[in-house]
Amino acid sequence: MPPDEQMGQEGSMETSSSGPRNMPSGDVQPVEYEEPSHWCSIVYYELNNRVGEAYHASSTSVLVDGFTDPSNNKNRFCLGLLSNVNRNSTIENTRRHIGKGENKRARGATSAKVNRATY
Repeated sequence: MPPDEQMGQEGSMETSSSGPRNMPSGDVQPVEYEEPSHWCSIVYYELNNRVGEAYHASSTSVLVDGFTDPSNNKNRFCLGLLSNVNRNSTIENTRRHIGKGENKRARGATSAKVNRATY
């Protein structure tokens, strides 16, 4: 039986649309929306193991690639900088296909990605 329906005393169905039950109306307060400091977070995994810290994109465009970037470009997440002592040959071969990676862009309330990887 759906949670907002209950049996009446004569066995008829009663439907309530008044919202959640057992919640005092004095406990409800509005919450203001705050724009997040970043529009996306990127977390890199190798098999089931997370590698490195999450990357938080604050600019409207971010490039994710398999190279290294010693200039510390804030609009680029370079997987080549991440090391993993448990990396095996299968993972190494997979990483080689990342190459130029992909470019992610935020446009208003939507986002797009352009695949630049080699296959």
